Amino acid sequence: MDELNELSYFDAVVKECLRLHSPFENTIRIAQADDVIPVGKPFLDRSGRWRDRIYMKKGDGVFLPLLLMNRLEEIWGSDAAEFNPDRWLNLPEATNSVPSVWGNQFSFLSGPRSCIGFRFAVMEKNGILTQNPG
Repeated sequence: MDELNELSYFDAVVKECLRLHSPFENTIRIAQADDVIPVGKPFLDRSGRWRDRIYMKKGDGVFLPLLLMNRLEEIWGSDAAEFNPDRWLNLPEATNSVPSVWGNQFSFLSGPRSCIGFRFAVMEKNGILTQNPG
């Protein structure tokens, strides 16, 4: 596996595959306590009021569309929906703001509820991709 870590373009291909084809498309999180979540860009709510934060009550659910977040043009650029491993050789600055346990992407989430098997999943994918079929 150490040899694979030295293959920067191979690593870029794996990261790009997992960015576009996340192991799961979305997830839901439930608030464990009341909280206020600031948003990066103000939005217009259903009542026609501009909001710069979201008020959460304990027990509220939050839907996280991981595939959509991994394809945001604001983060990945105008070619966000295209397969482009070269982006990993010179990452856009906006990817630094992505909370992630691996690869500046949402595929394995972040924090105490992140995927505990992400290292195994990446190693398994690397192993499969490098197997000699002959």
